Amino acid sequence: MNAAAPNLTGEAEPTAADLQELALVAHSRVEESVRTYPYVAMAAGLGVGVVLGGGIPNWALRLAASGLARVAVAHAVSRAMPMPADDE
Repeated sequence: MNAAAPNLTGEAEPTAADLQELALVAHSRVEESVRTYPYVAMAAGLGVGVVLGGGIPNWALRLAASGLARVAVAHAVSRAMPMPADDE
């Protein structure tokens, strides 16, 4: 069957040139998005890595929770205790 011949739905099947053009357009859009929103691209890459890697290890979750708890307590204490005034 010819690659450009219509299939049963009446639509022409894509040729190699069509697919190459589509890939180039997709590449340019992804590159533009990465340049415009680098942190979103980094977060998306991290998310894909976590999913493909089987999730976040328990030790990493415990370390993150411990660090966040320390920051939260330090913030709460600093807001509860007024800073002494500088006497010059």
